[in-house]
Amino acid sequence: MTYRMRVNVYVDGFNLYNGLLRESDYRWLNPVELFDRIFVDYEVNLVRFFTAVLKGKASPGDPGIVARQMVYLRALATIERLQTHLGRFEVRASRYRRRFREPSESEMVDVWRPEEKGSDVNLATYLVRDAFLDTADVYVIVSNDSDLETPIRLVATELGKRVFLVFPHGRESRDLMECGHERVVWISTGRLAESLLPNPVMAETVPLFRPAEWLPNPDRRIARQMK
Repeated sequence: MTYRMRVNVYVDGFNLYNGLLRESDYRWLNPVELFDRIFVDYEVNLVRFFTAVLKGKASPGDPGIVARQMVYLRALATIERLQTHLGRFEVRASRYRRRFREPSESEMVDVWRPEEKGSDVNLATYLVRDAFLDTADVYVIVSNDSDLETPIRLVATELGKRVFLVFPHGRESRDLMECGHERVVWISTGRLAESLLPNPVMAETVPLFRPAEWLPNPDRRIARQMK
């Protein structure tokens, strides 16, 4: 029997979503299926998915964003070989001076700034931990975040592990490109289209339906009419 190298994948969830999925029809994504298809000659041992639970003020113009994420996180929990790691999501108000204002408006204004905390630290920690314990032959990092430069360099050069990089934003990170990686892998829309979760996903006896806003345009209109 031919030995297939084991792969661990470390997904920066917000980076993947904002870089590749936000405006697409592929948000109902099965990450394990995706990387099984990309690394067909390898054995995907584990996908670690790093994200944070949104709060209501994350997007004031989209009040359903929190509910959609919770459905998706519940769907992810049904997937074998996938572990979800949650950081924190904070929404903080910062005061700014108005550049233009009406006479009746105050000079200063509060701007709510959403910030995701902890995912980069969690990803870095599990990456180094898994590499130190030799849990895979190849370590795949899905992110453009330059804050991961040091842990990736440590795994690639100090621990001597094979590292592949996946850049969700469609452009290379100059900092990460200098970390001693072996290969850059790109995600095609074809692979995304082939790697969606079923609709619905069964969580024990409870069906979890793909949010109507995440359906392709024709299906989205039908789902809204049925509500």
